Amino acid sequence: MDGNGRLSRFLFHQLLCKTGGLVNGLVLPVSTVMHQNEGDYLDALKSFSEGTARFWDIELVNDVELDFEFQGSSVLYRYWDATQPCEFMAQCAETGEPDGGNACH
Repeated sequence: MDGNGRLSRFLFHQLLCKTGGLVNGLVLPVSTVMHQNEGDYLDALKSFSEGTARFWDIELVNDVELDFEFQGSSVLYRYWDATQPCEFMAQCAETGEPDGGNACH
């Protein structure tokens, strides 16, 4: 709906290419591996969102519009622990073949 997943996968690949982890332009099948391990993926997302969701007031305006109001401190987004999502993505990248190799968990 919002494209954050596509953007995060692009940034993941961009970082790997810029740091020499991938040949520039190579794309890993992380989307497939993430889909195959959807429970672990959702757990990684929840590791951050469950602690911040209570600071958001979200109201449905109409069928397609939402109104968002943040009631917390920007520190929540500046200094968050990304260990679980990063470990999950690293394990997805290490899997290599989407239907073979190690599971992404």
